[in-house]
Amino acid sequence: MDNYCRFANYLDRVFKSMWVRPYRPDRPFIKILGKLVTSDEIWYALQLDTTPISAKELADKLKQPLLKVETALERLADRGVIISLPKNGVLRYNLVPQAPGIVEFLMRRDIMDSDIARWLDEMRDEHALNILPDIPPGSSNMRVIPVAKSIAADPRRASFDEIAIYLEKSELYAVCDCLCRAAKGELGEACGHEMGCCIQIGPYADYYIRTGRSRKINKREVLELLERTSKAGLIHQVFNNEGTGWSSYICSCCGCCCLSLRAATQYKIPNGVVRSSYVAEIDPGKCQKCGQCVRACQMKALSLGIDPETSCLTPDTPFDTEWTKDKWDDSYREKRPYMGDGPAVVDARLCAGCGACSVQCQFDAIKLVKAKEYPPAKTHHEGYTRFLDYINARAERLAEKKKNG
Repeated sequence: MDNYCRFANYLDRVFKSMWVRPYRPDRPFIKILGKLVTSDEIWYALQLDTTPISAKELADKLKQPLLKVETALERLADRGVIISLPKNGVLRYNLVPQAPGIVEFLMRRDIMDSDIARWLDEMRDEHALNILPDIPPGSSNMRVIPVAKSIAADPRRASFDEIAIYLEKSELYAVCDCLCRAAKGELGEACGHEMGCCIQIGPYADYYIRTGRSRKINKREVLELLERTSKAGLIHQVFNNEGTGWSSYICSCCGCCCLSLRAATQYKIPNGVVRSSYVAEIDPGKCQKCGQCVRACQMKALSLGIDPETSCLTPDTPFDTEWTKDKWDDSYREKRPYMGDGPAVVDARLCAGCGACSVQCQFDAIKLVKAKEYPPAKTHHEGYTRFLDYINARAERLAEKKKNG
């Protein structure tokens, strides 16, 4: 096994990840690693774990010259295979997961190209076939955060549903182009939504600025950006695996490009998106049937009136069906929502609870109301346990369905 495959397997063990295995040289993630660094360089990443270590400490441990080790670590950090963060004036290095981590670090103009973009799409196809159907509710990598003013008065509001909570944890912010839209642009499939709207917070902001991935911005600029993207109908998402109340990123996502939201829009796997703890509720008496909310919805969860072609269908779900490519909707970008003559209707199965529809409504006809709550996993181990429990339950359901014909 070469160093690239060895490293990918090592990452999965360290972070208890459940990516597609076995790793082979022809797999897209391995190709990405091969384009980022050499086999000799990635050997040094195999000497790291999640505990930050300085170049001198690793050089002493390996009994190698400091300059050689430091050069390799800096190269790995610069290319986004590992992360470097300062502590007491000294850079320290440690591993990050495949995603969110290495994949997100691909967003730099001299790194992102058509090869990387194509391999990212191939990775997502792999995940849709082999991983996403096994994701339990509330356990995907990204979590939707609702627009605060769209939420109906609710004393039970959870802190992880409030974007202000994430911003208050740091005074260092940065912004870079959206990885997903940049990748689609490289493939000639740009959607036209704003590019420079991926926000980093705290230590990750420091890393992004230092390695030329982002520019520093202040809190006022962050709030202006979030307001602007909300009005544009984009969905705010944060990391879902860093514990309650903290995220290194705030993304402003579209259903046409986002690697996370496409789990639902393209691959038709709703659990691939961690919805907020809310769902849109429409007051038909106030609805003026203008269609603004329908056009704003990134998830295509809204329609004007009830679509007669889909209202009588009981769709298959990934929980009780083998989820093969024929279940996907590769025309998801071109598909238009039903525009009948009735008031707006929301499909709660598809609603991400983002509040974009409410922001667009001029008639106060839409509010977010409390739905089922899925708190973020506090640790990687907790998240891993959720996966295993759901995988076993799904396997039992599929076996039962097969047995009963």
